[in-house]
Amino acid sequence: MSAKTELQRLVDLLSEYECGHLLSAVQDVAHGERFWEGDIGLLYNEYVKARFFNIGRNTSNIVPAGPAASDDIFAPIPMVKAYTDAERVPLPAPQPPQGDLGTLLHQRRSRRDYTGAPISAAQLSTMLQAACGATEFVSGYGYTRLPLRSFPSSGGLQSPEVYISVQAVEGISPGIYHYHPIDHVLELLKPGQHGETLQNLS
Repeated sequence: MSAKTELQRLVDLLSEYECGHLLSAVQDVAHGERFWEGDIGLLYNEYVKARFFNIGRNTSNIVPAGPAASDDIFAPIPMVKAYTDAERVPLPAPQPPQGDLGTLLHQRRSRRDYTGAPISAAQLSTMLQAACGATEFVSGYGYTRLPLRSFPSSGGLQSPEVYISVQAVEGISPGIYHYHPIDHVLELLKPGQHGETLQNLS
């Protein structure tokens, strides 16, 4: 079936009212309308949300509350990025902080002189968990494991992805890693020492 025939078949399913809106949208595109300034942009924004929200332009009623199929053109963006082909390095369980939050914040200092001694994998694990980890999982909005993060991120939508350069961590080979907060693992992207290169880029 040709694209033109399929398009005609789909148009035949629409009501006169719906055809009027479709015609208006097509005419706008023909006159140079940029899609991200029209309703299609609002529709996309609805789909990448993890929650159902009325944006006030009659688009929420055509957007399902739950995530669409994974192969849908408007399928929601995954909660976290994953490098499925990368070697995965599991991290040990994070350790609870020793001391109350106020004391820890008061004692925090930036360091400029380093001994070169490696940190433990448990220390790295604790830092990642406290700074950007998943603190809990809940069900909602069509998801069975909706992660709650340790930092605010606009409703948890499209949260920042964390990449680290491991240079001196006990039990973990040097390299560039991606942190997967849901599984609490590191995904190896590029092995080797890259500290000097990154320093020159900063």
